[in-house]
Amino acid sequence: MGAPYEFSLQPRWGDMDSLNHVNNVRYLDYAQESRIAFLEGLTAEAGHKPLVVGRQEVDYLRPLVYRNSPVVVQVVVGAVGTRSFTLLQTVKEPEPDGPVYAKVLTVMVCFDPSEGRSRPMHADERAALTALLPDSVGL
Repeated sequence: MGAPYEFSLQPRWGDMDSLNHVNNVRYLDYAQESRIAFLEGLTAEAGHKPLVVGRQEVDYLRPLVYRNSPVVVQVVVGAVGTRSFTLLQTVKEPEPDGPVYAKVLTVMVCFDPSEGRSRPMHADERAALTALLPDSVGL
């Protein structure tokens, strides 16, 4: 197991809402951007196979006020099933013990577009994801 994957992201002026902090729906955008970057690294090794989002949950922990410096989205593989896997994503300050703004749980489903339904995970996908499972995961 390695360290969590870290994706640096600059909040955009358009991410703000009328309360002068990043709008809650933007956290899903941040999770998506980090997830795409994370999965691109995996698919380079295991080959690209279609995936879809099956579920997402967000715990909003503190407001993120717009600023001119990036935040980090950490991505960790939380579980690997037969047709899906779970990613745990944390939007936080770049410092190791920096404040956490939100935690996102995303279930990714292996998908067969020709059948229009989920498919079993291929052995290479399972191996790549299982290698990234930490000893213990907490969201």
